[in-house]
Amino acid sequence: MQLDLQEGQSESGPASAIQTSPYSRVIFLELNQTPVVNLFSPTVVDVDCDFSEPEVILSSSSGNLYVLTWDGQHRQGFPKTVHSISGRVCLSTSGILIIDC
Repeated sequence: MQLDLQEGQSESGPASAIQTSPYSRVIFLELNQTPVVNLFSPTVVDVDCDFSEPEVILSSSSGNLYVLTWDGQHRQGFPKTVHSISGRVCLSTSGILIIDC
């Protein structure tokens, strides 16, 4: 995996850790002229309960909800635009997605 460093970043900082870790993926979620942030850790869960690799659920401050497969592909039907999300994304035991806005 190749990671291009921006001016002022060093190869010994966090970027090099991302570049060398076999468990890391660089995924570009959206192009937006307004700054977008992910304020909370992703939620990792087997969304479809098929006992395979879990999915990764992310939310952004722009109101997009992402569900990615373990290898970084968007799940069918996602991203979905809800509203500005400023809280955690959780999944209840009944399978209902809860967004703490």
